[in-house]
Amino acid sequence: MRIVLSLILMFSSFFVFGQSGIKYEKEESVCREAFPDEALLQLQPLLDQSKRIRFYKETDQDGINYEVKLKFEGNFYSIEYDSSNNLKDIERLMSWKKYNMPAKLVMQQFMDSLFIKYKVKRFQIQDVPNSALESIHYLPLEKDFLIGRNYELELDAILKGQHKPLSFELLFDNSGVLLQRRIISSDLQDNLIY
Repeated sequence: MRIVLSLILMFSSFFVFGQSGIKYEKEESVCREAFPDEALLQLQPLLDQSKRIRFYKETDQDGINYEVKLKFEGNFYSIEYDSSNNLKDIERLMSWKKYNMPAKLVMQQFMDSLFIKYKVKRFQIQDVPNSALESIHYLPLEKDFLIGRNYELELDAILKGQHKPLSFELLFDNSGVLLQRRIISSDLQDNLIY
């Protein structure tokens, strides 16, 4: 009965939440040797300067990706490649409360209009290559590499008109415009955090 009620609440929130999807994703730790060779070659200069290096295989509804999580110059990063060794994105973990950027007010206004209350659990700056060609020659975290910047938030929230909290992932562009919104499946509790 509890499962049926949870499914009804989740699907009813789709109508309130608009064109959202559900995030089904599973991360599993892998050894360095299981990580794609070409991606490792691109990352090697960065890996030589990093700490707390961990490798993951990530499976979701779109396919298989590979991710390395590490600490570089005091910051936590997640660098993700697709199964064809193309750089997908670089995410840097940040504090939502301490980070100030012009887009933050726009994002807060959006969340205030949608939710009764919410708590940001995770905030990341997401940098993406402008083209596949750039990602081939890109050494992650170079200062002069031109990239697109997004902001990704994971939060627990209660939608207006609802009573049960759900977990959401919101992706905004650098001006605070919503790009993607997804409900995080409760089956994802086994995801690994830095």
